[in-house]
Amino acid sequence: MDYIKALNIDINQLDEKKQKTSYKIKYVKEYIIGWLQVSVNRENIKYINFIDCMCNAGIYKDNDLGTSMEVLQNFIDSASKFTSKEFHIYLNDYDKKRIEIIKTLSTYFLDNKITTNLKIHYNCEYADAYIQSFTIFNETLLSNASTVLFVDPYNFQSIKLLSIKSFLEHYYCELYYNIFTSDYIRNKNNSNSFYEILNTTEELETVDDMIEYIRQFLKTEKMKYSFSYGFRNCKNVEIYQILFVTPNIRGLEKLKEAIIKVFKDVEYYRNQAKKEECQQSLFIEDDDEKNFERNILNYCGKEIQNKLCNNFQCKTIDYPDIEIFVLENSPLSDSKIIEYVLKPLISNGKIRKCNKTKNHNNYKDDSYIFIG
Repeated sequence: MDYIKALNIDINQLDEKKQKTSYKIKYVKEYIIGWLQVSVNRENIKYINFIDCMCNAGIYKDNDLGTSMEVLQNFIDSASKFTSKEFHIYLNDYDKKRIEIIKTLSTYFLDNKITTNLKIHYNCEYADAYIQSFTIFNETLLSNASTVLFVDPYNFQSIKLLSIKSFLEHYYCELYYNIFTSDYIRNKNNSNSFYEILNTTEELETVDDMIEYIRQFLKTEKMKYSFSYGFRNCKNVEIYQILFVTPNIRGLEKLKEAIIKVFKDVEYYRNQAKKEECQQSLFIEDDDEKNFERNILNYCGKEIQNKLCNNFQCKTIDYPDIEIFVLENSPLSDSKIIEYVLKPLISNGKIRKCNKTKNHNNYKDDSYIFIG
């Protein structure tokens, strides 16, 4: 359906959608599907919340929907099936015209739907002030709640890191945070404001330095696990990374399921391009898709094997700690750890399996000695 024409939306108020944006939306949407399935089946959960603190207009010039409107479709479906739960979507943008457009879209999608247990909350504020206005969220986020905070700023300087941390310390939730690494690298030496945004005077020379700093800064007593996934243009230049932070290791497992479905375990997303413009993309069709995927898994496996050996040299480590390290530092899912990480390390003599159980094929209830 052409929503723009049908709802008389001013196309001049809409943004062009880039190729990587489509995959970003697919990535978040796929995770939300799995997260909803878990949330609705938890007896202690009453409130299910999605917060988009910079929601834009909810639609692009090509008529494709934005992240929050794609999420709304899933919320409508879940709300109709699980009537004992309350579903809340919080939409905020500093631009009044964008908020009016997303209101029009939301109203259209909700029209004639029996979803009295689904409510949309609209605000028009700058993101920093919005996510620290706890009175907006306290009723549905403080207890018996499952919540995702989606922070997708217009540029690196749109929101302060301290504001996000304040939210994470106040509520039990999961975070998607889009970090414009290219913006930072281009301008970090030209303005002190970047360090104000990051709340540090520490010199962060590389993207890896910055991402690691942000990951550690956002970790709280509750928010223990994180993973960052990169998005690059067709020339293989990184534009941004989407950092995911969760209080539960199972959140990372669900995230990896989304990555498998959308990106097929690829280390990072890279835009497709015409051959005359750029090098071949990872997403151009391969004659043998199974071999292609296996090669990617082997590559990612070797990368994390090296990181594990460097990090745990001469130590004995239990499987759960290995699992956490792999999930936080590679795109591999937990189901790939034994085949693409542990078995190759054992066969190459880099680790030794302790065989703590009688079943030597039991890898998860075991410990591993990393050879020095």
